[in-house]
Amino acid sequence: MKVKPVNIDILDLWFEINTFQCSYGRLTPEMCEKLRQRPSIKEYVSGNRKNLKVPFKPACCEKCNEWKKLAEEVYKKRKEFLKKQIIQNQQKGGVRMVEKGIEKGIEKGKSDKKKENIQVVSVDFAPAPELLEILKKKAEEELRPLNYQILWEIKKSLKNDGVLQ
Repeated sequence: MKVKPVNIDILDLWFEINTFQCSYGRLTPEMCEKLRQRPSIKEYVSGNRKNLKVPFKPACCEKCNEWKKLAEEVYKKRKEFLKKQIIQNQQKGGVRMVEKGIEKGIEKGKSDKKKENIQVVSVDFAPAPELLEILKKKAEEELRPLNYQILWEIKKSLKNDGVLQ
């Protein structure tokens, strides 16, 4: 299986819409939230060492008061982007369904027979709910959205099997 090259323009667009720049680095609002939820070093030093997990909250996050404004800007950009996508798709004669922030395109009048380039796949975790919980936990620990964590785990597994290099 040959891996297709990455379209840098799409990545740049994703970063522009979904991240903001702060003193810690380029973050999504979800990553920022997870960082702010971490315990501080001050809590550890002050003796409140029960149930504290490492890693600690970055020092720049302790005094940050810009995160709400930066996160709101990202949410606004996401909403505007989705609106543009819906309008563009409607102008092309298609119907766009938006569910939980994930876009699924359904074109009118097109056959489902040729779906070689599937980019969105729904997975039913009902037969293995414990697997979903493990993936959610790992995604949280590694500061990845769940869909990227699933892709990461698949890629890692394929590399271990020797299918990918």
